[in-house]
Amino acid sequence: MQPGTSLVALDRDNPSHVATLYAVRTHGEVACFLRGAPPASFADHQRYLQRLGPQKSFYLVQVGEALAGYCQLTASEGALEIGMALHPDYCNRGVGSEALAQLLQLLQGRDDLTRGRSLLLFVKKENARAIALYRKYGFSSDGDLNDDGEYRMQRPWPDPIL
Repeated sequence: MQPGTSLVALDRDNPSHVATLYAVRTHGEVACFLRGAPPASFADHQRYLQRLGPQKSFYLVQVGEALAGYCQLTASEGALEIGMALHPDYCNRGVGSEALAQLLQLLQGRDDLTRGRSLLLFVKKENARAIALYRKYGFSSDGDLNDDGEYRMQRPWPDPIL
């Protein structure tokens, strides 16, 4: 496990936060695993962040003083979708595991987000490392792929593990 890993709410007015989110979303080793296409330009990325509604929130993954990736939450009727991405320099160091554990812990006290919703995420079938991480934290899939080659993984909530 990477010591000093924490989640920090995205500050859209902080240039470092905005730049880190963009760098991770557009990194070649990351973008291929995202649900949607990465932003075509930094300006597109900034416009996307400015249009975010209250149903979507981002948390940056901080390791020591460095920003290493992000977690996102998207609330919809009946579900709370989780997304995660780390810069490749921070993979295989326990950072993703610690970030997901902290995100789930954060959700423990957020009935406004979780009440009446299941936790779910989508993961590309080729992303074996992420699939293993999500299974470790209680997410499961029926094994069927959607049209985008992704598994839909769910987790019981309220959390029986934490």
